[in-house]
Amino acid sequence: MTSFIKLHKKTFICLILILVLVGAAAVGIPRLMASDSAAEGRAEPNAIRLSKMDLANSISATGTLESSKSSTITAAGASNIVVKKVLAAAGDSVKKGDPLITFDENDLRDALAEAKENLEDTRNEAKRSADSANSKVLEAEETFEADKAKLAKKVSEAKKEKTKAKKLVTQLQAKSDTARDANEEAKWSEQLTKAKEAMQQADTAYENAVENQSTSNKQNQSSINNAKEALETTQRSGEKSIKDAKRQVEEAANNLKACSVTAPMDGTVTSVSVEEGSIYTGGTIMAIEDLTSFVAVSSVDEYDIGKVKAGQKVVILTEATGEEELDGTITFVAPTMASSQSQQTGSSSVGGTSSDSSGYEIKIQVNSKNDALKPGMTAKCSIILEETKNVFAVPYDAVHTNKDGTKVIYVQNGNLNNDWDETKEDNKKISTDHLELAVTTGMETDYYVEISSEDLEEGMRVLIPTDETVPSTEEKDEKDTSFSFGGGMHGGMGGNLPERNGNPPQNMGNVKGNN
Repeated sequence: MTSFIKLHKKTFICLILILVLVGAAAVGIPRLMASDSAAEGRAEPNAIRLSKMDLANSISATGTLESSKSSTITAAGASNIVVKKVLAAAGDSVKKGDPLITFDENDLRDALAEAKENLEDTRNEAKRSADSANSKVLEAEETFEADKAKLAKKVSEAKKEKTKAKKLVTQLQAKSDTARDANEEAKWSEQLTKAKEAMQQADTAYENAVENQSTSNKQNQSSINNAKEALETTQRSGEKSIKDAKRQVEEAANNLKACSVTAPMDGTVTSVSVEEGSIYTGGTIMAIEDLTSFVAVSSVDEYDIGKVKAGQKVVILTEATGEEELDGTITFVAPTMASSQSQQTGSSSVGGTSSDSSGYEIKIQVNSKNDALKPGMTAKCSIILEETKNVFAVPYDAVHTNKDGTKVIYVQNGNLNNDWDETKEDNKKISTDHLELAVTTGMETDYYVEISSEDLEEGMRVLIPTDETVPSTEEKDEKDTSFSFGGGMHGGMGGNLPERNGNPPQNMGNVKGNN
């Protein structure tokens, strides 16, 4: 009996040991497999502290800085004059009214004397021409009056002869009608016939006289009118010649009086085109630009130009001003695509992808002041199309879509630690404990998306999948594109996430934090 108990006792102990080993294996092996699986295809997510920020969507354009105000200096009316002195050099600052160049006074005096002499000659010639034309008018008028009197006299005389002949015919007709016999009747009849012939001749003479009078008067009147028109033409021509000569005198006098060219505006001399002692024959003398105010000239391609309008805000960066963001405003948008655009160094893009194709010219007034800015510098411009300020926003990867279409984010559960620093690895790596919050998405940029919810609080730790997360071999075979949040989160949550890196890009000019 004793030996039976000892034998079965040993067997019982072995059974107990076997059961313990089986239990240990049941617990340890899955954990080991889970650990291997996590090491093979899963990684813990990053966490960021939720904060409010400013978001903006923009179009990128590269342009060139130009002075917003400039002037090309010339000497109007001056030609073939010796440059006596150049008073400003390239790089000099000048004020409006400052002298820039002086000419030789002797040449200017000679020019004035010549202009005055020309004016006198012009006046004399105009007077001679007008007097001659006026004489022809008087001559035509005198001829008209003389011919008019002569012709009127002839008409009067012809009329009297006509009346006399008619009266004689009447008398002879009466005598013929009262003749006492045939001899007397024949006598008066013969005289009546001759009288009627004379009357006919008198009528013809009168009609000719009247016609000659009318024709002559018309011709003489036409001569008068032509002479008067010639007089008026001569007078107008003379007045114009005198006016031109006077203007030349005034210009010469003004040149002599000033004897120098002055600055029309405040600014900096950027180029000088004349030298002392040279002969000025016209054209540009100097160029002055306002180097305190600039315009960025760029172009936008046809894909984006419909979004660009005058008055839109622009953020400008230059190499000279480093990371300082300069404020700008669009002041001009070309209505057509200029052929010259292909020669400009301008491009536009969305999301920072530039294009070197020609486009529609735009001008951007640079509102910020900076002494480092110079004409010709390259300006990288972000044309703000849409912006929102002081809103909660997270990277795209932090927002997930459930099967019912609800947008959610996952935040760390538990009380917040005010000393939590998302740059520290111990704080960035979150393991299991999380909450799901439904959110409404709003404005989107290249990396961030606006979110809103009554449950959002400043400082929440929002979970984001890391770029180290890759599917295991089995997951690849099953073509599972889900992301894992290491233990507590299951794969179906992130199936609609875009393929984005978990970290924001290095250059994010369209996002501003609001701490």
